[in-house]
Amino acid sequence: MQQQPQEQEKEMWSKQDILDEIARIQTAMKEKYSVRLRLKNPELLYKDITRRFDRFHDRYPEMMRKIVTEGDGFNMEKLEMWLSMYERVRLGEVTNEVMSARVGQMAYDEYVKPIVNKMPPSSSQK
Repeated sequence: MQQQPQEQEKEMWSKQDILDEIARIQTAMKEKYSVRLRLKNPELLYKDITRRFDRFHDRYPEMMRKIVTEGDGFNMEKLEMWLSMYERVRLGEVTNEVMSARVGQMAYDEYVKPIVNKMPPSSSQK
């Protein structure tokens, strides 16, 4: 029997499932124990939270890292925007290719374009 790639074996979580789990993680991080642990040993806090929410961590390790390390500074507004796009692909409303192009343009507009606009004109543009 042919084994499927590991990525295909992972379940697809809905936008709401992800947001609900993040809310539970954030609540757990606000417990007195977690607040004290964050101040004394942030690495131990990360291990504790990832152990308690191992299913989420296994599926979304980078998101978990950002949630725990950024704490209250975690940008939920931006995450909800990205999750809305993810949900549209997951539900088949748009193709992955179309959404990938949109995401690429958004990333360019946010991160690259401001730097390019500050650069002096090159000699070929004179």
